[in-house]
Amino acid sequence: MDRDDSNSNGPSDTTNVADTTSRSAIDKVIAASQARLKEEDAARLRKGDLKEDIDRDSPWVKRLGWVRHFGSRDLISIHDAAQWLRARAATGRWAQNQENEEAARERLLLRRLGESFDREVERCCWRLDSVPTETLQWLGSITSMTPSGVPFGRKGKEESMSQYKSVGHRYLSFCWKAYRIGRKEAFECWAVRFTDEQWSLLGDIAEELESDRVPSSHDSGFFSGRERQARDKDEDKDGDGDEYQDDDDSDEGEQGDE
Repeated sequence: MDRDDSNSNGPSDTTNVADTTSRSAIDKVIAASQARLKEEDAARLRKGDLKEDIDRDSPWVKRLGWVRHFGSRDLISIHDAAQWLRARAATGRWAQNQENEEAARERLLLRRLGESFDREVERCCWRLDSVPTETLQWLGSITSMTPSGVPFGRKGKEESMSQYKSVGHRYLSFCWKAYRIGRKEAFECWAVRFTDEQWSLLGDIAEELESDRVPSSHDSGFFSGRERQARDKDEDKDGDGDEYQDDDDSDEGEQGDE
């Protein structure tokens, strides 16, 4: 009977072993496939899809032609360069207790730049009241074909204004970090190209932020107007001095005649 029991259980045990081996093989195939897909996704996120008109690209991305523009550049690096301070802090990449002195200084300068941008936005927004209604309707439109029936404005648009500022902050962050790595390197790594005027103005901004003082006299002169204002001020001083001197000479002449 014992031998018969052994013979009856033998095929069952063999089947169980075979099932286990089969499942292990399938699990290995699935794990290998998942690992391969994960690597492919990581490569796609890093380098992007080098082919236009794929389904997962938004119409906006297709219209801008970002695939052609960035080519094979590291898209994760480009994305990180455009991240603002709050986003970085949320991801934990820039945790305060892990920052060295240089990184903390960079965050301070970038925060100062963002605050300056916010003040400039607030300073200019009052001008919306003097913009023609038709222009505001075009600003409020989501298409380039017809104006919106509701003119663009700040009232009731706090969320939109916050989004606009967020876009401005990210743009400033990108330009600032591009300036930090260098003009040639910025193009090679991030496909951003600056004109001479833009690069000079970025230099002015960097000098202002790093000096911790009022605008300096070492201005590039491109568009900022500070050099012209300083020159006009100097000319006014010189002119006042000449007039004062002329008055003295005139008085002395009159006294001499007397």
